[in-house]
Amino acid sequence: MSPKTARPRGRAQNHAAQPDLFRLARGEIWLAHRLREHGCRIDDGVTDLPTRRERIRRAILGYGLATAIAGRGPDRKPETYRALFARLYGEPL
Repeated sequence: MSPKTARPRGRAQNHAAQPDLFRLARGEIWLAHRLREHGCRIDDGVTDLPTRRERIRRAILGYGLATAIAGRGPDRKPETYRALFARLYGEPL
C-alpha cells in the first residue's frame, strides 16, 4: 500500500466500525429518560452494559410497564417497552 492509502485506524474509523454501539447508547439514553418519567432510576452511577440492561429489565417488569406504549418504533408504529427492550438488546424482556 502506498502511504496515501495506508491510514492507521483512528478514533473516527474505530467508531464508524461500531454503529451498533452508538445505536444502543442512544437507545439506552432515550429509554432511561423515558423510564424516569415513570419514576424509575436506572442510570445511577457508572455502570457497564450488563448492569444497565438488568436495571432496565427490572424497572420495566417492576413497574409493570412491559405492555405499556414506550413510543414509536422505527416503522413509526406504537412500540411497547417489551418490544423496545428486545429491539435494543436483541433478547427478550
